[in-house]
Amino acid sequence: MTKMAISFMLFLATSTIWAQDFTLTRATHMIADSADLPLFAIPFLPPGESGENKVWEIESMLEASPLPMLSLRRDSLGRHSVIFGREIKYLAEEDGGLKYVECESPLRHTFHDTPGTVFRFPFAYGDSLSCPYRLIGKYCGQYFLYENGDYSMEADATGRLILSEDTLDNVLRIHTHKTSLLAMSHDSTQLGTMAAKRQTTDFYAWYARGYRYPIACSMIHTLNDDAHPVVATSQSYCLPPSMQACLSDSTNEAIRQLDLQQGKASPRDIIHYSIRQSGSTLTVDYTVDQAATITLIVADVMGVVYQRESHIGAVGEPSSASIDCSGFHHGQYILYLNVNGTIYNEKLVI
Repeated sequence: MTKMAISFMLFLATSTIWAQDFTLTRATHMIADSADLPLFAIPFLPPGESGENKVWEIESMLEASPLPMLSLRRDSLGRHSVIFGREIKYLAEEDGGLKYVECESPLRHTFHDTPGTVFRFPFAYGDSLSCPYRLIGKYCGQYFLYENGDYSMEADATGRLILSEDTLDNVLRIHTHKTSLLAMSHDSTQLGTMAAKRQTTDFYAWYARGYRYPIACSMIHTLNDDAHPVVATSQSYCLPPSMQACLSDSTNEAIRQLDLQQGKASPRDIIHYSIRQSGSTLTVDYTVDQAATITLIVADVMGVVYQRESHIGAVGEPSSASIDCSGFHHGQYILYLNVNGTIYNEKLVI
């Protein structure tokens, strides 16, 4: 999880429904000089396709498991440090962006003798960058380590991000791709002759207007031997909007307040529904004015999701969907209806 958590900070906002004009700027998205960020592990969030007007759904944001705090600091040399557990990565601001310069942990200590730009401002949908990089160092204090490769970054998708309790418009996804060759040896003069392992990493980060850091991230990492994958891992985690709203960030707080004052254009209701309750069974009767995917989620007031199911609504056709809540503890629950990305909710006592 360390590699992914560190990457989170390196892939760090027009009020149309979609994010075509959403731009990451230094003022709104440069990592802070000092901050402690609460991260949460979530089930893997598939990146899906690139393009405009996409919809992504995080089903279990409120069931996320807490991770160690991710800390940001800035030292006397002006370098940014990103600290997760016992690993520290150092970055320098150059050429309008951020570059890796050094990494230290109990196992590795490396220096980028060819630093690659890992983030650049401003950055908007359709923008991209690519560059080579190279690092050298030691592993476990005795093995010499050499890694070189190529790094690319692209703002490849826009749309909205659906959470259990809310829908975020103006979402921009950043996709970074890194390929590299890694070699280690007791003898530094032998590095060039050692069989190198090929690594590939794809990292996806979802940003929403008014929030400095990604709301969610997914990483897919593969280690290859002679072009055959020997290790493949995938992970996702989040920094929920409610947590980011508690951070000291006057720039993005002002953006959120402005959006609140201006108000979002209310989407036209395409569903007409009523709820019936018989014992432990909830039934939603509905009709839709256009084809829709309807997702029903039952959660308690703490956000723990107990039931979830999806239905396809046909235009003008009276339909119903039932959820069996037998076995639930007596108390208050919330029924969420996600209709093509628009969220409705009703409080219920079961």
